[in-house]
Amino acid sequence: MQRLRPVFLFVLVIAVLLSAWVFPPDATARRDTQAGLERAVATFAAARALHAVLSVAQGTQIAVEPGGVGAVFAPGQALKPVTELLEQFSSLMLAACVAFGVQLLLLNIGGHVAVSAVLSLLLAAWALARWRDAHGGPSPLTRRLASALVLMLLVRFAVPLLAMGNEVIYRVFLQQQYTEAKAEIAPPADVRQPEVPAAERGLWDTLKDWVGKGRETLDQARIGVQQVQATAARAVDHLLRLLAVFVLQTVVFPLLFLWGLWRAFGLVVGSALGGRAVQAR
Repeated sequence: MQRLRPVFLFVLVIAVLLSAWVFPPDATARRDTQAGLERAVATFAAARALHAVLSVAQGTQIAVEPGGVGAVFAPGQALKPVTELLEQFSSLMLAACVAFGVQLLLLNIGGHVAVSAVLSLLLAAWALARWRDAHGGPSPLTRRLASALVLMLLVRFAVPLLAMGNEVIYRVFLQQQYTEAKAEIAPPADVRQPEVPAAERGLWDTLKDWVGKGRETLDQARIGVQQVQATAARAVDHLLRLLAVFVLQTVVFPLLFLWGLWRAFGLVVGSALGGRAVQAR
């Protein structure tokens, strides 16, 4: 094992230098992050458009005169819980857009030539110190250099690897959920579609019929509200699915990836120090 350690050290140095200078992952990571940002922006825009239409429906008022006495009813107020949910959903989607935007900025920072240069110098210093300690245990200086090296590896490679891994998980596990849920809340294309039963119609079609036609009587208005409520209840499930997709992509998976990369880099560098993991400080 002692004989293999210099070979492992050499392979590690070459792999890091090639990844930092010759085959950087930044372009692929930037493309994957941009795709995630576009999905978040499209979902945010669809949610805001749907919220605007629901707000119009919520404010619908019906004036009737039973027995000659005037009265005004607002059956659309029954949609208030859905509009409030959409308002909160839009705020969370805006936060998801910001998260992807921050990730793009971090990619630019980590991929800067200065970061790669500092990483290369630190890697050379650590490899030289480890070579000088080849016949004994690692010195305190070597351990400090190893901890700094783990931190620089995270700065240089954590966000690109996170972005690419996040996109792979999305395409394998989350893409179908996103596509189906997004289709439910997105505005329909301006094309003629075959007539579908009222129970199977989407929220946009139901709202369009109700708001566009108007209501002449209170009973008709109540029937319209009931139809919109039933369709909106189905849309809530899709909103929650969309929210789950973006929470996983912007919170859960990034934290798991960062923890895993921190442990992996520490174990790889620590193995060159004698098989013990390096704790980044």
